[in-house]
Amino acid sequence: MRPASKSFPHQRAAVLIVPAGTAAYALYCWRAVGDPWKFVHIQAVWSRELSWPWDGAQRAVAEIEKAAVDDAIFQPLVVLSLIDLAALLITVILLVLSVLGPWTLGLESLYLVVFAYASLILVLVSPIGLNVPLHGVPRYVLDLARLHGPGQDGRQQARGAVYLVPAIAVQGVLLLAFYKGAWLS
Repeated sequence: MRPASKSFPHQRAAVLIVPAGTAAYALYCWRAVGDPWKFVHIQAVWSRELSWPWDGAQRAVAEIEKAAVDDAIFQPLVVLSLIDLAALLITVILLVLSVLGPWTLGLESLYLVVFAYASLILVLVSPIGLNVPLHGVPRYVLDLARLHGPGQDGRQQARGAVYLVPAIAVQGVLLLAFYKGAWLS
């Protein structure tokens, strides 16, 4: 439990900072360009549009199936889609483990879990309209996996080591892919 504090109501009010900032920016966009949702509509440049959370994963699987029929399974776009789907699966598993099972984070970390779920949903409801609809999901895996990172006790430090070794390996693979001309975000 958190000790009683006179500043606790102010901490609750701090939650309103982000919505207030978003509303202020929408008001600015409305006055500057005549569209309060310009920052949302500009996403069309990257072919991003609002969709169901499972739409991006279904499109990625369809791209992989299409390549498998043409015997082009090791093409860069297929490899990107496989990496994105694997990253999505790992993220979902880690988020489920953060609220269920032996790696439950507890109430003091609930805000991190909620933020992680909200971040993932944001990526899933706005997939890219190109051949790699989940492009960008691996970046979230590396960030969200830190929920289970090192802490104060030895058990959490061991979790940090379990995270750190594969994360460095993944970063190495992504860096090599970048040097070969495949940009993975």
